[in-house]
Amino acid sequence: MPARTGIHWVRVVIPLTDERRINLPQWVLPSQRAITTQTQIDVMWFAAPYSYEVYWDGELIGRSGVVGRTREEEVVGLLENVFPIPRELLRAGKHVVAVRLSSFHYNFAAKQFGVGFILANFADLRANETRRVAYPIAGVGGAVLVGL
Repeated sequence: MPARTGIHWVRVVIPLTDERRINLPQWVLPSQRAITTQTQIDVMWFAAPYSYEVYWDGELIGRSGVVGRTREEEVVGLLENVFPIPRELLRAGKHVVAVRLSSFHYNFAAKQFGVGFILANFADLRANETRRVAYPIAGVGGAVLVGL
């Protein structure tokens, strides 16, 4: 994404199998082997330093802030969100994820900035978040015990 202000659209094609699993994630090059998820997709984790709206096959599935035509109209939202994807939208085949975003409050010095998303299973996503904080908590607990 360019770091200039304005309203932008980003589109990505997502191929799904008949079991609601992804065939070829957007970060895998066609020359590499395809990676498939082990669990059924039901949510999209999305992160961007902009106000944005996320569409799945033209249907709004989530938003953060208010996309505006000017800095005054734009309302900044959260950096990260998890959006449920309605089950009826997750049929086999190719799907288009489109993101409408405005970047009037983008105040970083970088020449460009990316957006990130992961198609995931909600239960797996939460389990990973729990595991991610478990080790630091255990380390702090151990340090406190040593300090006693």
